[in-house]
Amino acid sequence: MQKGFAVLPIILLVSVLIFEVAAAGIFILYISQQTGSTLRRQVEALAAAEAGIHDVLIRSIRDKNFPTPEVPYDITAGDWAVTITVVKNGDERAVTSSARAFSRGKTLKAILTVASSTGQVTIDSVVEL
Repeated sequence: MQKGFAVLPIILLVSVLIFEVAAAGIFILYISQQTGSTLRRQVEALAAAEAGIHDVLIRSIRDKNFPTPEVPYDITAGDWAVTITVVKNGDERAVTSSARAFSRGKTLKAILTVASSTGQVTIDSVVEL
């Protein structure tokens, strides 16, 4: 009868250890999934902000006087709402493209030059704010 009582604590101890390992595994899986989701959202936001800059690039190629007038405008890129602001300064255009969704977002600023004589558009710089 003494042998049965000695085995019970060992079984309980092994059961607790197995439970602890399983709980730790589930926690690690949850954290890695959240990290992957966050990384995916950041990449999507960056792509959406780049789409805003490309939109200004296309509009500037089509119309060398774009924007007329200088007011912010919105586009949609996937699930992302992108707000684009263009400020003209002679041949130079300062473009700010902000992508936002689900309280996350990215903002890019680009400097474009539009040659007034030929209409040629060049991207001078793009930086993430």
